[in-house]
Amino acid sequence: MDYALIGEKLGHSYSPLIHRKFFEIENFNFGYNLLEIQKNKLEEFVNKVKNGYLKGFNVTIPYKQDIMDFLDFIDEKASNIGAVNTVVNKNGKLYGYNTDYYGYLLTVLKLGAKVEGETCVILGNGGSAKAVIEALKDLKAKEIYLVSRNLNKDVPLGVKSINYDELGQLNKGYLLTNCTPVGMFPNVGDSPVSKEIIGKFEFAIDLIYNPKMTKFLEEAKQLNLRIENGLYMLFAQAIKAEELWQEQSYDLGKLNIIFEELVSKVYGGIK
Repeated sequence: MDYALIGEKLGHSYSPLIHRKFFEIENFNFGYNLLEIQKNKLEEFVNKVKNGYLKGFNVTIPYKQDIMDFLDFIDEKASNIGAVNTVVNKNGKLYGYNTDYYGYLLTVLKLGAKVEGETCVILGNGGSAKAVIEALKDLKAKEIYLVSRNLNKDVPLGVKSINYDELGQLNKGYLLTNCTPVGMFPNVGDSPVSKEIIGKFEFAIDLIYNPKMTKFLEEAKQLNLRIENGLYMLFAQAIKAEELWQEQSYDLGKLNIIFEELVSKVYGGIK
């Protein structure tokens, strides 16, 4: 075994599909597996990795923060975000990164949104929202609002924490990103905000990818916003992890066959 995804309860994950297809395309004789690990076994697992058990691994809920305690080096972006989802083993030293940041950044670019100087709004204040904030800051957004039911005092410099009532008072925005689980299967009839609020924006991203079209995205499309769900982010962050593991850059365009296969697997070929 060479690479893996670790978590407490993994259920179904599309990560093996992406990474195994990548290995096939690049003619790498590597494996990628799912490893469910209990929290009290995390340190034991890390020690095994340092002794050559894995070349690297991905991390998912609930260990993206916990894993940081066991790493030798943490990338600046991951440190700012406060979460690691990709670990590289370099001769027994473990290096932590956050590729969700890159996945979101590349999704914004795919969408064609030019964020610099614009107002961006993030719905929800979970771990994924922190990666989104970091990306929007680097894209030079003029204003970034973080919306949650309860005001969040622990926000990065330059980010304004507001509640949903205050969001209703916002006159106009540019990019609206849903980082909440609202609208995820099976609660597909729910949206985190009203159509009236969505209509104040030009672009909408929903990090949810099941269903393909959440109510949030459906309403955004009806209002002629440019939209994207979270599946491309899943693909792009996985390829970034491969870049870190293999220590080289890859052309996402040339690897689009992996994304197409992912779309086919997740949505049964529905584009």
